[in-house]
Amino acid sequence: MIDLSPDPRDSDRDNADSLSAPRHDPVGVPPEKGLLPTIWPFPAEKAEAIISFVSRWSGPTVLAAVVIGLGWAIFARPR
Repeated sequence: MIDLSPDPRDSDRDNADSLSAPRHDPVGVPPEKGLLPTIWPFPAEKAEAIISFVSRWSGPTVLAAVVIGLGWAIFARPR
């Protein structure tokens, strides 16, 4: 037989602490600005645009190179 009784964990629904978000350690204060390593700012949008451009044109470029290479191998080879 299958037990259809309610889940015992459901009986504690009135307790707000059980439903609240988990509590994490507080975020510490960052050290002074001079101590942090600095990097050249590179926005994610610019990186995404570059990756999109490269991925958009890499397939057709490789296809054209293969077609030209096959054409050269078949027709332009000295006999």
